[in-house]
Amino acid sequence: MRWLALTQIVGTSYDANGNTRAVLWSNGTITDLGTLGGPSAAAEAINDNGQIVGWAATSTGAADFLDSNGTLTNVGPNNGENDPASINDAGVFVDAAAFIYSGGKFQNLNNLIPAGSPYQLRDATAINDKGQIVVNAYDTVTNQNRALLLTPS
Repeated sequence: MRWLALTQIVGTSYDANGNTRAVLWSNGTITDLGTLGGPSAAAEAINDNGQIVGWAATSTGAADFLDSNGTLTNVGPNNGENDPASINDAGVFVDAAAFIYSGGKFQNLNNLIPAGSPYQLRDATAINDKGQIVVNAYDTVTNQNRALLLTPS
């Protein structure tokens, strides 16, 4: 078995007021990534380029963010069910509501699978650098849950 040396990890910490904070641990130093104007945030994933995705409170609700080179950018609303799950090295990320963020916009993955498919995609859990996405889906024919690998054509 081969182990990789981790030098950067993202996650969530709490401040003195009990608010969640998005943090980056890098080479023994913890950095608060900030928010989008509200009191709370959470970092969910990081890629090999150091881009981070997560969610943050705004003055009017919550939004997903993309942090690139230390700049936190609001990329769209977060309704509490679509936290980012994984980001690849191209900066494309998937979220827990089966959406993909690419080219500055979100798309529902259910709209990208072939018409007539028996699957209803529930959530995306990972994306790799080839653009392949791991999702949890419900099979409407067998009434069973399935794990699927979506491969772009």
